[in-house]
Amino acid sequence: MFVNPASEDPEEHIGYREEYPFAVAGSARGELTWRALGLAREPLAERRRDLLAKVKSLKAIRDGVGLPADRAIATSLLERLAAPDAQWSAMVRAAIAQADDGRKRARRR
Repeated sequence: MFVNPASEDPEEHIGYREEYPFAVAGSARGELTWRALGLAREPLAERRRDLLAKVKSLKAIRDGVGLPADRAIATSLLERLAAPDAQWSAMVRAAIAQADDGRKRARRR
């Protein structure tokens, strides 16, 4: 049975490593869903890769490369890209969380 995003949280079943989907914690339903729907097709991966490049640039600005006003705009844009109704928002949230976790670990060293 496919994961139904209208009635359950797909992030419990499908996650992203960069632009590629995977089954979270070995979820059989997540695996079935992303494979059957072809979510790892190269044309989709390429479009997600393009979006990730933008997300990474916005994160760099948000995290201190830009001026304060630019950081505020970058933060706002990242929030919009991560909104539940945004295309590939689960991938965007995963990328932001991974980057934030990496920054926290780097600060602890």
